[in-house]
Amino acid sequence: MNVGAALLGGLIWFLSANVFAQAPGSRTDSAWEPDQLGATGMQQPTQVAPTPPADALSGADEEDSSSSGGLDLRIEAGGGYSYVSPDAFSGDNFTPPGFEGSSSGLGLNLQLGLDVALLALGVRATAGFYDSADFWTLGLVAGAHFPLLVGALRLQLEGGLGWLVNAESRVPAVDGLTALALVFGAGAIFDVPIVDPMAVGFGIHWSLFSLSRAATTECVVASDCQFGSFDLARDGSAVGTGLTLDLHLALE
Repeated sequence: MNVGAALLGGLIWFLSANVFAQAPGSRTDSAWEPDQLGATGMQQPTQVAPTPPADALSGADEEDSSSSGGLDLRIEAGGGYSYVSPDAFSGDNFTPPGFEGSSSGLGLNLQLGLDVALLALGVRATAGFYDSADFWTLGLVAGAHFPLLVGALRLQLEGGLGWLVNAESRVPAVDGLTALALVFGAGAIFDVPIVDPMAVGFGIHWSLFSLSRAATTECVVASDCQFGSFDLARDGSAVGTGLTLDLHLALE
């Protein structure tokens, strides 16, 4: 009887031990799934890349837009009052008789340029139409432009070549007189934007020029070229000045 009871107790213990060993949650380490669990058996958190702030993104966009070169093309065309005095400071055998040296008239201008930051570079051409002659110039400009509360101010230096053409005089032999000039000057321009990319404004330009006239070889006798102290057969020179006030339209 004691032996039977001992065998029955051992059988019950054996069955209960195997049942509990197979119960849920009692799996051994060999049941891990490495693709889902880490080395400790715990699920690893998902890594999320940080999002850059909005101001950093906008700053990058501005750098991309500014890396295009920073060059702005500007085209200006205008006209207005112009005054010229070819021999205002000096004259040597330059002014023929009947030639009105100082004169006022219509001045036209065309300027093409590039703005690089605050610097401005370009080419400027002008044409002045006066009573006694016409005066044309072509040269380079360099300066700076400054934004204002309303519009912008431009200050520039100008230099190039000039031509005095279509001279008229009471002496027929002097008609058509031409002279070459070296021109230096300065200008101030004020622009007011109206509709992008258009602007209107006004400018003032002062110039100093040195004129040189070559002697003519068309005189048969000396008296044909001499008119008082003026002699077409000799070279002539003069130093003069000019001033222009204009209104203009600009595209920029």
